[in-house]
This record gives sequence, structure tokens and C-alpha cells, in this order.
Amino acid sequence: MKRILTVVSLVVLTFAVTASLTAGTVGGKTDSYHYAMYLCIQHTADNAKILFDQASKGDLNQEMAKDLVEQIGKDLDHARIYHARLHKSYTEAESQLIADEHTIILRGQTKAAEAFAAMKAEFDKSKPDMQVIKAQAAVIFDGTTKAAVAHLEAMKKLGVNEAKNPTL
Repeated sequence: MKRILTVVSLVVLTFAVTASLTAGTVGGKTDSYHYAMYLCIQHTADNAKILFDQASKGDLNQEMAKDLVEQIGKDLDHARIYHARLHKSYTEAESQLIADEHTIILRGQTKAAEAFAAMKAEFDKSKPDMQVIKAQAAVIFDGTTKAAVAHLEAMKKLGVNEAKNPTL
């Protein structure tokens, strides 16, 4: 009886340890995380494009700009989280397969995050400099656009198709 309880206890312990080690991780081909990461990166680029356009015209809608900056910050954070979850789950072969794309994505995210910090600091001033906003928006757009393209290429290499459009 003791032997059965010991075996059952070991099996339960093994399952518990395995579950705790894999909690919060996803497989490298989990489509939803890929879609969400791509959308966050692309949304950041789109918002930076709007800010660039407004700053270029010298006609910054403060209320809208504040919302766009807030959304850029959230999207950059979410993209970073999704990217970390995906990358952590890749096999060594998958990591090697998309190593070049991964480098581009990291570089783009880093450039965008640095430019975002500078842009946010500029917006905290009583009278933001349009040239600084324009320049930082361009850096964010460039970094995230390159990251989005690289991420789509990585998805192809991993065999992850783009999300399908809803149909009625």
C-alpha cells in the first residue's frame, strides 16, 4: 500500500512540476500570439505615422496625440511580452531558422522603445517641439515597420499562416 501511495505521489508531483514549468508558455507555432504580436507592431507603426503627419503639418491635435502616444506605449509593451513568450518557446531549430528575423525584430523594437521614451518626454513639456515629435515618430515608424515585415517572414518560415479574414 505504501508503495502504491509513493508511486501515485511521484506521478502527481511530476505532473505538478511539469504544469508549473510550462504555465504561461506557448508553442513556437501558436498562431494567436503571432497574430497579436504582429498587430501590436503594425498598430504602433500606424499610430506613429499619424503623429508624424500631424507634426509635419504643425497641426498637432493634443487630445488625439495624447491617445496615440498612450496606445503606442501599450502596443510596444504588449508586442514585447508576446515576443518574449513566443521566443522562449521555440526549439533550437526554430530559433536558428528565424535568427535573422529575430535580430531585425529586436532591433526594431529597441529603436521604437527608445524613440517612444524621447517622444513621451517631449509630450510632457508644456509646448512640445514639433520637429522632435516628427523625428521620433519617424524612428518609431521605421523600427516597427521593419519588425512587422520581419515577423511576417518568420511566421512563414515557421509555417504559421496569417490570420484569416472573418466571413459572414
